[in-house]
Amino acid sequence: MPICENIITEFEEFECLKESWEQFRDSDISSGMCMSWYWAKYWFKNYLLPEDRLYIHCYYLDNLLIGIFPVYLKKIPAGFQLCFICTGEAEHIEVGSEFQDFILLADYSEQLLQVFEESIRKNNDIVAINLKNILESSHAYKWLRSQELPLWHHEYAYDGTRFSIPILKDADQQIEAIPNKSNRRKARLYAKSDNCECTMVTNEYQFNLFFKELVTLHNKSWQRRNMNGAFSQDIFTDFHYSYAKAMLAKGKLILFKVTHQEKNIAIFYGVIDGDTLYFYQSGISVEEVPFAGIAMHYEAMNIARIKNIKTYDLMKGAEDGYKNRLSKNTRRVVNVTLYRKAFTYFYLSVLFKEKLKLIREIFSK
Repeated sequence: MPICENIITEFEEFECLKESWEQFRDSDISSGMCMSWYWAKYWFKNYLLPEDRLYIHCYYLDNLLIGIFPVYLKKIPAGFQLCFICTGEAEHIEVGSEFQDFILLADYSEQLLQVFEESIRKNNDIVAINLKNILESSHAYKWLRSQELPLWHHEYAYDGTRFSIPILKDADQQIEAIPNKSNRRKARLYAKSDNCECTMVTNEYQFNLFFKELVTLHNKSWQRRNMNGAFSQDIFTDFHYSYAKAMLAKGKLILFKVTHQEKNIAIFYGVIDGDTLYFYQSGISVEEVPFAGIAMHYEAMNIARIKNIKTYDLMKGAEDGYKNRLSKNTRRVVNVTLYRKAFTYFYLSVLFKEKLKLIREIFSK
């Protein structure tokens, strides 16, 4: 029986996929937080530009859903660039989606990738492909590396490291597993403290208060470095307020604050997806106590343990950054760009002009 391909091009069609998308995603153990229907929904509402096109590929076998390729076409002067949904925003307002991939049943992966590639070949509007923040183990990366596209130029760039921490059965064991000696000492100091308290959001009233505190504390920590944090942008804040509120309703939001002598020292924002707790954003006040950051991660791992979560995912970071002092369990993250050789000069000039425009916007503020 042949595989049936359905390309979603309208938002109303995407909305009808909600139940089947989430149920199917549950069957793919590699699917992560940024591949959820909810993440895509609020990105569409906040970030998708009028000139861009939905281009979600859904595959069926005898009416059974066997694959979702969550991509869209971003308008560029030469035509369109194929991107993962929730990527391609201007850098200063980007959501920073990570580890996206094609969602598919492994038994049909080769067939689905062949059908998808044929769609790309036939679409002459597509002059470039840009898949950001993907793992080298992903279906998308393997597809791009294996395809013979002689008329396309390929670029592969290392773009950071994914850090994750296996959740152990005992809190003391978890502390001892921290690779950095100073962080182990801070974690022990926090664990023995009688002046600290952790409070987790359980209702919408608390959510509104805590989210506002998260934005304030996060922005303050960046302002001390004379920089603008992600939450300084209204569009970024609106996206996460809507998404986090939806996750609260589903019982997947982990939003808590740590106080020391009744003063906020850390606020954590993360999401449970599958058997993983994802750490997305935080606000930390290091002026209050030296162990503020470690206290937050310690509590996040405790919550994961209580909820029988297997992995605490710190997401992407620099290889020599602070996440390296919390975990040695790492995977490479890459950006892959392909563009038709006939458009090489034009495509590169467009990228240069976009970068120049962004620099001017930043310095004009």
